[in-house]
Amino acid sequence: MGGSGKTTFLNALIEELPSDWKFLFIQENEELHSERRRNSDFLKTVKGINKYDVCHDLKELSRNGLLMSIKCFVIGETKGAEALYLFNVMNIGAFGITTAHSDSAEHGLDKIADYIMYESGYTKEQCVDMLTIMNKVFFLKDYRLREITTIKSYDSKEHKLVCTTEHYNPNPRED
Repeated sequence: MGGSGKTTFLNALIEELPSDWKFLFIQENEELHSERRRNSDFLKTVKGINKYDVCHDLKELSRNGLLMSIKCFVIGETKGAEALYLFNVMNIGAFGITTAHSDSAEHGLDKIADYIMYESGYTKEQCVDMLTIMNKVFFLKDYRLREITTIKSYDSKEHKLVCTTEHYNPNPRED
């Protein structure tokens, strides 16, 4: 969901990760930044005006990121084929972080699985199973943390992720 605080949270999270990690930041808009990340690369999409212009989309930048020696791969907002490359990087040992628009952590996970499926030859069940490489999913709304979902495993009989979700009160005055 737009205006929920995802990018603000992502920028704060990045600052808390080890300072010696090499990061690759991929984004459409220059929203990601870091005061401490001197050993990092920031790549931004380039949209051509006509068919002769150079054009680099999130998918292409993410695919090229597979060739780089990094510890943390960050995509500012996942909304398509770049999800597959994020998970490829995570499967070879890098830490992966991204944001996605959704109305809950569960729906966000489903959306990411769809993005992987659209780009690959994998079934939806295989894509959902791939999500077990993730550890935590944070859901924010109105600049407040609403859910932290921890992915435990994949239930192959039910074809779904086994998760635990902690819900947080949207109005702290009601606590």
